[in-house]
Amino acid sequence: MEKNSLTHKEMLVEIKGVSRTSKEDAVNAAFRNLRAEIAKKDNCLIVYMKPTAVYVKELQTEEYTEKFLFFFMPRKKENVKVTLEVAVEYEALEI
Repeated sequence: MEKNSLTHKEMLVEIKGVSRTSKEDAVNAAFRNLRAEIAKKDNCLIVYMKPTAVYVKELQTEEYTEKFLFFFMPRKKENVKVTLEVAVEYEALEI
């Protein structure tokens, strides 16, 4: 049996998310990118990850009214862009 290739690490990662519906969707979009950002920076296979702290660096919200044929059925929409800084503990497999 070989030695244990699983290592415990910590990292601070900046992730971004964009949504056309809500702030919640923008944050979810950002967290979907978390694993890829860690793997890109550390070049390893991530087995387990746990965010320990989340900081909102930037939040941009743009609200506008959308209308059908310029007059009918007005409804409010928003564009949301969020930038988060996340402290993550993770376990990686060194292959």
